[in-house]
Amino acid sequence: MNNFFWPGTVNLYSLRGASYRDPQEWRDALTLMRDLKPEYLVSTHTRAVKGAQKVSETLINYSDMITLTYDQALRGILLGLGPDELRYFVYKPKHLADAAYNKESYGESNWYTPATFYQGLGWYDRDATKLYQLPKKEESTRLVKLMGGEDKVIAAAKDAYDNKEYAWSAQLVNHVYLIDPNNQEARQLKADSLRKLGQISVSSIGRSFTISEARALEGLETIPKLLPPKVEVVAADPDTYLNYHRVRIDPKKSENVDKMLAFNFGEKNVGLHVRRGVAEYVENVATHYQKPDIELSMDGATWARIYLNQSDLATELTNGKAKVTKGSDKEAIQILNLFDKFEQ
Repeated sequence: MNNFFWPGTVNLYSLRGASYRDPQEWRDALTLMRDLKPEYLVSTHTRAVKGAQKVSETLINYSDMITLTYDQALRGILLGLGPDELRYFVYKPKHLADAAYNKESYGESNWYTPATFYQGLGWYDRDATKLYQLPKKEESTRLVKLMGGEDKVIAAAKDAYDNKEYAWSAQLVNHVYLIDPNNQEARQLKADSLRKLGQISVSSIGRSFTISEARALEGLETIPKLLPPKVEVVAADPDTYLNYHRVRIDPKKSENVDKMLAFNFGEKNVGLHVRRGVAEYVENVATHYQKPDIELSMDGATWARIYLNQSDLATELTNGKAKVTKGSDKEAIQILNLFDKFEQ
């Protein structure tokens, strides 16, 4: 039983976000199975393959597609290509492309090659103009002006759509959308273009992302920006989630604040030192160089509600679930308000 042979090309990059998936590890696992010369290939996600010769041929072609994708990405990098160019660089020999198990029915290989670039070289693609690139909205504002204004860009995007150039239509109208996300004509045309891209895609993942975004643009569903943990998870480990909370500090709001907050969750005192734009997690309050200016006491469940923005400190102080044991309620509330709130 294995989890390396799938009924479609290996998904070497996750659109939902995940750690880097090393193609070499996947390739090596398939090579190991090939060299074992099995009579049967039994996998977790597809039908079994029967017969030593058929199994060998299947494993060779499947692993060769992975090798091709990875090694050609490296070849492209050696030729000076950047991540965007790598998406369209890999040539697939017919015998590999035609194999049913190498069809891109799950992920698409042109998503994988940029990940190889970023893993090896980082974000800089050796194009010096990228070092001082304008923000996307500013870039779109200037491009739309050069193209004659929003109406002309939308008209050009409609022409592309009518010519079944759905990717180009989506890219064009996206400039208008970035300038004004509430432009209903731009929203609908972007939605229509994305829906068409999804409908003609053989990739179930690509289809899901494009059609879901189309529906969100039409107000038919909401795509969450993030998926927060369950209340019970945060409540069981409040120290860890206090540490995670530090990244939500707003440096503009906290630029002139230097306050040490101690939190008593019942077992030990931990803290957040809000220090002029940053928040340092303090694992041991007693040994920290700055003594607490404010001390709060609450249980894990109370902190979970605050952390997940299901409540706030002012509410929890009022209902008696939280208590300020040093400093003032007002100041404690003000400091916690320096942190971003989740948009769920």
